[in-house]
Amino acid sequence: MPTDTSQAGGVMIGSNRNGSIRVSITRTCESGTIDEAVLEWVKGQNRYCFDMTCEATLSYFVSCPKAMLSSIKHVTLTRTMMASDDYDNYAYAKDLARKLQQEVVLESITLAVPHDNELLDIKSDEFEWWMWTLHQGAIDGFKEGRIATVRFLFRTLYTTVKGVKKFRAYREIQLRVVGQEYEDWLDTCIRARDEEGFDDSIVQETPEEHLEGMWEQLEYIIEIDKQREDEEGTVLILRHR
Repeated sequence: MPTDTSQAGGVMIGSNRNGSIRVSITRTCESGTIDEAVLEWVKGQNRYCFDMTCEATLSYFVSCPKAMLSSIKHVTLTRTMMASDDYDNYAYAKDLARKLQQEVVLESITLAVPHDNELLDIKSDEFEWWMWTLHQGAIDGFKEGRIATVRFLFRTLYTTVKGVKKFRAYREIQLRVVGQEYEDWLDTCIRARDEEGFDDSIVQETPEEHLEGMWEQLEYIIEIDKQREDEEGTVLILRHR
């Protein structure tokens, strides 16, 4: 909880016991609802946590001086933001992803991921409607060397899952890292199967096997981050081998 707060004109600034500064901005939308944007900054560590929509975060990055942008080293994008990464907010998410990919150099970025309903005993369609626009921007920034590590956060702590490959997000991350090369291979296989007289028995590997083969040739690894904070859930980390 904040130990000291001040408020003026819809902006509340609070300092926490851990030395972080929490800025809460509220505004009344045309519909009459209250939109709240929260930015948390850990002094001395250059850690920023954005608990707001894609639009609000994009506005922050657009107005942020270059000197301040260059000081940002760790970014967390919460489930609030991920939940707004849908079709209606695609333009904001795409522009924000581009900024994260091209205009900052980060030691780490943490993004929430949708519920893995193959591991959780819940009904969730988040994997179907989350667009992964921001995740893709972070992955592209990682591949270009502008982001050192990408952390994918599940809100649930999995204590019984031993194999990281059991996570549905693991395969999703793999696919987004290898990108078009895998899609081209898959298209080639589909066209070949459509040809008259094609013998399916000559196919030497499944799509899953081919993806794993491509992955083994890359200098990347996906693993469970054992250095996570106590209050976090399970974290998959994408890093260099």
